[in-house]
Amino acid sequence: MSSVADLPGTEWERILKLLLDRWEENDQGFSGRKGVSTPQALGTFALAAHTHRLARSVLALRDLEMYLESVPLTREAFQFALTAQWIAQYQPAVSGFINESSRQHNATIKTILETGWKGAADSEDSRQLGTPARGKSFTDQSARNFSQLCDDLQPGGTEAYAIYRIMSSYTHPGYRVVDQYIKDDPLLGFTYPTNFNKEDSLPWLHVTCISVVWAARAVDMLDREHPNRAELRTFAKTLGVRPELQLSAAFKQREQAARRAKWKPPRQP
Repeated sequence: MSSVADLPGTEWERILKLLLDRWEENDQGFSGRKGVSTPQALGTFALAAHTHRLARSVLALRDLEMYLESVPLTREAFQFALTAQWIAQYQPAVSGFINESSRQHNATIKTILETGWKGAADSEDSRQLGTPARGKSFTDQSARNFSQLCDDLQPGGTEAYAIYRIMSSYTHPGYRVVDQYIKDDPLLGFTYPTNFNKEDSLPWLHVTCISVVWAARAVDMLDREHPNRAELRTFAKTLGVRPELQLSAAFKQREQAARRAKWKPPRQP
């Protein structure tokens, strides 16, 4: 099998289209394996589904030769996929995810109310699904801080977060984006990016493919039958990555520390 470096961009696009088609055509019923909670299953599935939609949008932009503009969507797909893997690998992580979602929702309502837009605040509040925040969890930090979430996963860690940060530099206003629209000697500005082409976008197309594999595999891991495991592992091998992530040693140490902190000795008779 060819190495990842030997695969042309057209092959990665073919793989991505095939992955997306497989997901959209999959009408098999979900049969959760033992120990999978409803919030865990629903959260993982929704995150994975959005990862696939983002990846489909990446392809649409590539068809328009909008390669630079597709990178922010790849960044989001990558973050959604890793979060799906995190929740799939550790059922209590859903508590941190719900807590952080509630925190962000409440902060949004507070900001809207400060503007005096009560009608907008009521409309925004009605969008909440009614899932209450749960008790404080050591996973709250990971849900709030993507760097910590990356450290919770293996492979992941600093390398995954570095990939995310590079893509972030193509997402936020900054010199990296500005440089794509400017040429020196003579100094000229353009209405389209002149310094970022199809070849430059290939690493991020690869990341998009990986994100879709990890997202789909997160859902597959929670299914008792694992209907797509073999195919997703084949795709992962072609892409040169593992088909699923595991909880890191650092995460397990944090979990043990959290358990010890909660432990209380039995009462004396």
